Amino acid sequence: MLADYDQHARISGGDPEQMLDAAAAAYTSLTTQGTDVLLMASDHHLRRELSRRIRDDLIRLGCVDSGPAVRIAGGGPSQPR
Repeated sequence: MLADYDQHARISGGDPEQMLDAAAAAYTSLTTQGTDVLLMASDHHLRRELSRRIRDDLIRLGCVDSGPAVRIAGGGPSQPR
């Protein structure tokens, strides 16, 4: 199965900060194009950071209001849709 992902250039690597930026940018780009996206991260801290980055990008693009956000367990904002 991993070979299939690799064959279609779906596996990439880099330093953690670059990978967070790339994942958030890809999610935002695909979502604004109307594509359903599933983004997974290995731990709660990374999920919260990705959610924050994606929400900030969607606010900047005018897709999401910058008003109040719903809080989820652990105190972070909910994932953008």
